[in-house]
Amino acid sequence: MGMGASSVLIIFVILCLTTFAVLSLMSSQSDLRMSGRFRDAEQDYYAAIAKTGEILRDIDKILADERKNIILGESSQGYYARLVQAAVSGVEYAEAGDDDGLIILLVPIAGGERSIQTDINILPPENEYRYSIKNRRTVSERIMEEESPGGFIIFD
Repeated sequence: MGMGASSVLIIFVILCLTTFAVLSLMSSQSDLRMSGRFRDAEQDYYAAIAKTGEILRDIDKILADERKNIILGESSQGYYARLVQAAVSGVEYAEAGDDDGLIILLVPIAGGERSIQTDINILPPENEYRYSIKNRRTVSERIMEEESPGGFIIFD
């Protein structure tokens, strides 16, 4: 093996190490960008959770005020309908559900097509609590709009 063969081998090793260094740099830059997007999405998600908490606080205050005004002899149908209407009329992102005493909150998550849906049940007046959270989940608004008449969800 002469002087030329060892030079070619050294050049080949240097090229391989340079290639691996460039690939490693590209991978770390990609990971950094993805981490930044994940951080932003997480901040948006927790901001929406905080907004949901503020809305629940407002609903709780409305329910507390309305409970004081409820006539004790009122039927449960009238009780729930009155409380639901009072709660959803003064609160952004709230709407009355199909069931008696159900309120649905749909708080959008900034920077995307997702929302946090919170289903709240209003509890009877004899209960010490005014409402209970039945369900909380993250929903995609695109999927909700594409729901087919048969109840199946259509994906792209």
